[in-house]
Amino acid sequence: MISEPGGSSAIARRAFGDLAGFVVGWAVLLDFVVIIALSLLFVPHYAFAAVGRLDSLSGHQDAIIAGGLVIVLGGVRLL
Repeated sequence: MISEPGGSSAIARRAFGDLAGFVVGWAVLLDFVVIIALSLLFVPHYAFAAVGRLDSLSGHQDAIIAGGLVIVLGGVRLL
């Protein structure tokens, strides 16, 4: 058992050294950023499809809605 927090980066650091742990930690962080961005881009499509107005959504509108969601969720997390 590893006695420190950190998940996969802690395991990589203990098994392969500090550089490997650093690289794994950054890879996980970038993976989270990409998944969050893709998820927020698809939220408007699901919401508009749920109310039956998917045809009224344009490419710029879904990006603006996703950006607004990033700001709102970031603000909530800061509080």
